[in-house]
Amino acid sequence: MERSYHQIKEDLKAMGLKTGDAVLVHSSFKSMGTVEGGIQTLVEALLSVIGDTGTLIVPTLTFVEVSAENRVFDYLRSASCVGAVSEFVRQMDGARRSINPTHSCA
Repeated sequence: MERSYHQIKEDLKAMGLKTGDAVLVHSSFKSMGTVEGGIQTLVEALLSVIGDTGTLIVPTLTFVEVSAENRVFDYLRSASCVGAVSEFVRQMDGARRSINPTHSCA
């Protein structure tokens, strides 16, 4: 069954998420099954529920990249190594990322 934007939004509200909330999302996108519109649909549903006064936080850990030989952490460019959702959010317009070289969040 393909999950829609509206279904995801209703599920988030049923879990108690509401306007103005700060939410830390550490997820396995593939465990959701098929999502109509992919990761963008999930993120848009999350942002819609928490609204302009809410805060979406995702871990953007880079411990694999930073520990590799000759690697330097660049908080603007170093990719997240903990999933597609966190990497998607990290690259969004307006996203801000912390500067911790191994345990950053966006």
